[in-house]
Amino acid sequence: MNKKFTFEMKIDGQVQTAFSSEGEAIDNQLFFTNDREQTYRFQFNRDETYLYRTGPEELVLVFRLAERSGGTIKSEGFEFVMNVFTKKMEVTASQLHLDYDLLDGNEVVSNHQLLVKWN
Repeated sequence: MNKKFTFEMKIDGQVQTAFSSEGEAIDNQLFFTNDREQTYRFQFNRDETYLYRTGPEELVLVFRLAERSGGTIKSEGFEFVMNVFTKKMEVTASQLHLDYDLLDGNEVVSNHQLLVKWN
């Protein structure tokens, strides 16, 4: 079903990315594209949320509440492994809110707050 999406990503409290887009919400998945030709797909179940982003930079992240998880980012021929600790994971019928820390070992590199709304 077609929906209107708003996406906002804050890193260390500062808005880094914000846009609106048309997309689809099908069962437990969201699909939309930004103006940089990056396609976002979120998939949720009771215990996990997956983020898949394709385009100039490819990203795969897994979020598990109150747990360390990870993913990869591919950019300009390089691949980096990322570790995250998810502090908040809220999914409702019209909103996804993630609050997580990007980690280097046990050290917090940055805090990320991701908010997606749709209607």
